[in-house]
Amino acid sequence: MWRYLLFLIFLTIFLYFLIDKYFIISEEEKVKKIIHEAKTACENEDLEKISKILDKNYYDNFGHNYERLLIRLYNIFNQYDEIKIYFLKERIKVDNSLAVCSLSVRAIGLALDIKEYEVFYKDLLTLYLKKDNNWHIYYAE
Repeated sequence: MWRYLLFLIFLTIFLYFLIDKYFIISEEEKVKKIIHEAKTACENEDLEKISKILDKNYYDNFGHNYERLLIRLYNIFNQYDEIKIYFLKERIKVDNSLAVCSLSVRAIGLALDIKEYEVFYKDLLTLYLKKDNNWHIYYAE
């Protein structure tokens, strides 16, 4: 009887850790997924997807709000092809319904006017996200 009970306890603990690791996605993983969806949307020049990832009250310390950023991205997409974005470093911290993502970013794009690749980099790009029903980027610096 004791062996059976002990076996059930160990089995329960094992299943808990198995389910927690492989079937329950943490908030940090959800934020990471959103950031990578934003990266892919930029590479695919998908303004519709980007507009869904951004919070409607988005602003940043570069002078953009939601509308201005979408216009800026539209202009960039008309100036560059073959955009590739690389995250060299990525750190995510989640606290309840807020998250901070620190990135070191490199972007390469083919400039359509000169037909040459240009490289852009930002050693520290910090994105702030909040969760309503889903995670949205609401601020960047």
